[in-house]
Amino acid sequence: MYTNQRRRNLRTGYGRTAWVTAPDGNTLFVPTIDFSMEGIGIDSPTELAIGEQVDVAVNIAPTGKVNMLEVRGEVRHSSAREGRYAVGIRFSAP
Repeated sequence: MYTNQRRRNLRTGYGRTAWVTAPDGNTLFVPTIDFSMEGIGIDSPTELAIGEQVDVAVNIAPTGKVNMLEVRGEVRHSSAREGRYAVGIRFSAP
């Protein structure tokens, strides 16, 4: 768990895979970095534009079960990291 955050909800490490679909229909199958009630961090092979609206799907159930969270989000940051990008996506209000 991370400390010293400005977020309302704590984020925790989250070793799952997410499907992230950009407006052009391109879907990335990417490892997650962290997860909170407000958003998700992913490790992307490509840069996503800040402000871009994306669809996110990730299994939030315990191992061996399925409970897919499917939500729209906005790319809030994207930082180059060892040939990949650490991307933060904030979930949009319904």
